[in-house]
Order: sequence, then C-alpha cells, then structure tokens
Amino acid sequence: MPDSALYYAELQFDFASEKKLKKYMASALSAKAYIHYLKSSYASSLKLYIESLELYEEIADKNGIADVQIGIGNIYVQQHNTKKAMEYYSKNLKYYVDNNDKNGIARMYNNLGRVYSEERDYDKAIEYYNQCLSIRNELKDKSGAARALGNIAYTRNFKNEFEKAVEFFLRCIEIFEELGDKEGLANAYSGIAYSYLNLKKYNEAIAFASKSLQIANEFEIIYEEVNASRTLYSAYKKLGKINEAMKMLELSTRLKEQQLEKNNLDELLKLQFKYDFEKKTHADSIKASEAIKVTEARLQTQKEQLAKEKTQRIMLYGSILFLLVFAGFIYNRFKISQQQQNTIQLQKNYLELQHKIVEQKNREITDSINYAKRIQTAILPPQKTVLEHLKNSFILYLPKDIVAGDFYWIEPTQTSILFAVADCTGHGVPGAMVSVICNNALNRAVREYGLANPGRILDKTREIIIQEFEKSDNEVKDGMDIALCALSNNELLYAGANNPLWIIRNNELIEIYADKQPIGKFDKLQPYHTHVVQLQKNDTIYIFSDGFADQFGGEKGKKFKTPKLKELLLSVQDKSIPQQKEILIQTLENWKGNIEQVDDICVIGIKI
Repeated sequence: MPDSALYYAELQFDFASEKKLKKYMASALSAKAYIHYLKSSYASSLKLYIESLELYEEIADKNGIADVQIGIGNIYVQQHNTKKAMEYYSKNLKYYVDNNDKNGIARMYNNLGRVYSEERDYDKAIEYYNQCLSIRNELKDKSGAARALGNIAYTRNFKNEFEKAVEFFLRCIEIFEELGDKEGLANAYSGIAYSYLNLKKYNEAIAFASKSLQIANEFEIIYEEVNASRTLYSAYKKLGKINEAMKMLELSTRLKEQQLEKNNLDELLKLQFKYDFEKKTHADSIKASEAIKVTEARLQTQKEQLAKEKTQRIMLYGSILFLLVFAGFIYNRFKISQQQQNTIQLQKNYLELQHKIVEQKNREITDSINYAKRIQTAILPPQKTVLEHLKNSFILYLPKDIVAGDFYWIEPTQTSILFAVADCTGHGVPGAMVSVICNNALNRAVREYGLANPGRILDKTREIIIQEFEKSDNEVKDGMDIALCALSNNELLYAGANNPLWIIRNNELIEIYADKQPIGKFDKLQPYHTHVVQLQKNDTIYIFSDGFADQFGGEKGKKFKTPKLKELLLSVQDKSIPQQKEILIQTLENWKGNIEQVDDICVIGIKI
C-alpha cells in the first residue's frame, strides 16, 4: 500500500513540477517523507523533509514550514534525540501561539507530550496530552482527539497503570473504528494488547495484537509490526504455545533487523557506491596497463616473424595473394550472414524484453492508479454523511477513467447544508490532480474564511485557485465549472459557474441559470450571483456536470444533449429517488451501447 501511495505522491510531484507549483511540489515531497517515516526509513524521510522545507522557505509558506518541522521533530523522537526534537517543536509552538492557530497548538502539545514521555517524565507528558485533547474536543476534531486519547493510554502503560490504559484505549479505538482510520487502529490495537498482556489477559492480548499485526503488515508500518509480534510472542509463551511463540519471536527479530537496515540504508548505499567505483577504477587501470604490454609484445613478435619470412613470401606472393582474396571473399560472406542472423536474434530478444517491461509497467501503473482512486475517494463525502444531511437523495458518480476530474462535495455549517457538483479541467490523472486543488480551495473558503453564501464561496474559491496557479512560471488556465447550493429548511441558495440548477415542480422544469464564467482565469471576472429559491413539498432538485448530456450513443452515434436529459428527468417524477438513479444508469447504458464513455459523469438529485 505505501508503495502505491508513494507512486501517487511522485505523480503529484511530477504534475506540480511541470506546472512549477512549488507549494504542491513541497507538499508532495512532505507526503513522500511521511510514507518513508511510516516504513521506518528515517534517513530517506529526513532527506525528503529537508527538500520540502527548502521549497516552503523559498515561497515563505509558514504553515508548510511548520508542518515539515513537525515531521523532522518526529524523526528525532524516534531516534531518541529529544533535545533536537524539542528545538523544532518549541519553534512551532511559538509560531502557532502567535497566530492563534488552535489546531497547530494542539499538535505541538501532543508532540511535546511525546518528548516528555521519551524522557520518562510521564506526568508532564500526560499534562500536555490533556491540553491537546481539550483543544481537539473544542474543535470537534475526532481524529485528533482519538490520537490524544491513545497517547494518554500509552503513557498509562509506561506508568504501569494498565487498567486505566485500557479505558483510554477503548475510547480511542471506538473513534478510530468509526472513522475507519487503519493507521490509528494499528497503533491502538497494539497498545491495548500490551495492556492486556500485563494484566495477564493473554487471549485478549493475542486478539488485539493479531489485529494490529494484520493492519501494520498491510500498510507496511514496520514499527507497529515489531510491537505487535513481540506482544504475541510473550502472550503465546505465557499460554505455553511454544510453536506460535517461536514464530512470533523469529518475525519480530527479522522485522527489527529490517527496521535497523532501513535506518542506515542511505549511508550504506553511499559507502558501497564509493567503494565499488574506486575498486573498478583501480581494476580497469591494471587491465589497461597489461593490455598495452601484451600488444607491444605481439607487435614485436610479428615484426621479427615478417622479417624472417620476407624472402619466402616474395616467392609465393602470387599464390598467397590469390588464396587470400578467395578466402577473404568467403569469410566476408560468412560474416555478413552471421551478423544478419545475430542482428535478427538481438532484435527479437530486445522486443520480447521490451514487451515484458511494458506489461510489468502497465501492471504497476494500474495498481498505483487504483490506489490513487482510493485516495481520491477518501476526499469525497462518505455515504454516512450523505444520508445524514441529504436524506432523500441519490448521487450518480461515474468516472470515465480510474480517477476523475468530476467530484461532489458536502459540507454542513451552523445555518445550512452546502452541497455541490464540480467538473474540473480534464479527466483521468490530470483532472484528478486539478480536482484536489479545487476541493481544497472550496474547503478553505468555508472552513478557513467562514463563508456560507454560495456566491461569496465561489468568489473566494476562484481567488484561491488563481493564486495557486499564478505561482507557476507557465500560464495555467485550469479550473472548474460548478453548481453550489446551500439548503436550509425550505429555502435554497444557489450559485453556479457554467453549471445550472434544475428544479422540477408539478411536472414543470424550472432552470436557474449559472454565471457564464468558470472558477479560474477569465477575461472579465465578475462576482458570482446568489439566487434564492423558496422550495415547496415534492420539489426535486438536480445539479450535475456536463458528462451525461455529452455522451455519444444512440442509432446515429450523436450526443444525448440537454433537452433529452430534461425529458428523461421529467418522465421519472412518479418514481422514488433510488428508482430514478437506476433509470438514469440504465438509460445511459442503453444509449452509449458499445461506445466508450467520453467524460466523467456526476448527478445529484434531492426530493424535498
């Protein structure tokens, strides 16, 4: 899994490098560093973090600098260099306090807790973890709260307060299971297994340690594999299951060696390369000297032999010349034939090798893009959020490729539910990269700037996207079309960039037109209009990208087009929302037949 995640981070770095977007180049390097950190490759991780830090410093991105310094501090904690870790954490705490960044302050309290725990000042560590937990709860950050609870639990283990540790671990696990956070679960399962081991509840210890080992193995989190296998060894040994215990001992030893090997791999490679280079250079110089001596000796021998046989060759010159010419002709024909055969065989072998390489690369790329799809799916609202906030609704989401440029977005606020369908420039991997930037800009407009009016949200989103792309040395015109709504009771606020809003009421379709300008660079930028609609019972709302209407198909291979889509939606108003979705899917399949899907497709329908 991390290898695929690493590929996706490299893909992001290549995309950002091509566009010269230094912020996203730095972000990709930081992501790669974190993946190496999880795999215990601390030397590689530190190198990547430093490269990321240099880019963030070039563009004076203080938030990015702070994030990377946290990562570097975490590496020093793992290396037991608490003095160096404290140096990085203290700088960041001052920065976050000066900027009243509560999320950043919470992160620093958590990391300072780790430092004090490493120094065995457990009471001080718990004090910092509790301060972190308080802020996480205030921010309603479940993931951060769960990690703070887990750290408190681990510290209770260090103090031999195993019953209390179990209480905190169970609270932590409940949240991680709700969020589906695999990395967090691997850590918490390992910790509670250790608690149960010390409470002599060996079966419980085995159950939780096995879960931790399975997840850690899947995600290549080596240090969690080491901890879980050690706990399993001790538990099996206590139960008298010697075979199982020995397997776990062997596994933990092998993993620990692998962890140490990864820690020192970079330096070993440098030394090995230097050694191999010097050795080869020395060997080559000796061979060259010997070759010169042998050549000189052969020339001298030939010279003497020629002088000795000069008289004989003069007498036999005619016959020898004839034989040489004839032999040369035969030999030349043989060599040409042999060379042709060798060339054909070499070309055949080369083509076979290239074919195998292409097949392998295709498999690797497909596997990596499939994992990229999982990452992109993770930024989409989960089904639980959709059902919670848009109860009688459907979402039809059909990417053209494995990853997509279209995305849907839902964000609850204190006054309304925001939801949108966005269509970013391109599809496939380029479209997906643009969608990440646009999704992030939407989130910032609402969460960072506190905006709730759809028109103002689109104004700020456009401003953020243009700022991001203006950092490139090349002119970047990427962006998105979008329909954005805010639903509060029976009042709907709508703003759109090229994508309209349709409302079907009493079998009549009402179209609210979008502003004819994208979210991105445009010749004449105007503020986006916010339309207010008073909804009635049984109204049906539709927002969508252009993929459905642009699909080719039918008997003549033409586009489906917008009028036909309107007719289709009017014809299904007597059907339930789930039935409407199935009819849309079936109609699309019948229409396109054997024709390939031409674009990403996304439609949201909501019954009032």
